[in-house]
Amino acid sequence: MDDEGRSRLACKAKNSAFDVDGRKVDRGVVSYYAASTLTEAETVSDWAARINAAIRRDRKADKLPASLWVQVRVAGNAAIDLLGERPRR
Repeated sequence: MDDEGRSRLACKAKNSAFDVDGRKVDRGVVSYYAASTLTEAETVSDWAARINAAIRRDRKADKLPASLWVQVRVAGNAAIDLLGERPRR
C-alpha cells in the first residue's frame, strides 16, 4: 500500500470509563471485555461468546451506552484452543 492509502486508514477504538478495582478507568470497549473474559475461555469461540455475554449483561444493567455496543465475531477457526494454564476447577 502506498503512503496515501496508509494515511486514509484509521482505527477508531470506542472507549468508555469502566469500574476497575473501585475506580473509573478509561479503556477500549473490546479490550476491556476481552481481557476480563480471557482467563475462563477454553477456545476462541468460547472467548467470543463470553465477551458478547459480558457486553449484553452490562447493556441490560445500563453500564454501557448504546453508542458503544459491539458484537464480537470470530474470523477463521473458532475451535482453536486458547493456550496457557487455567485455574483448576
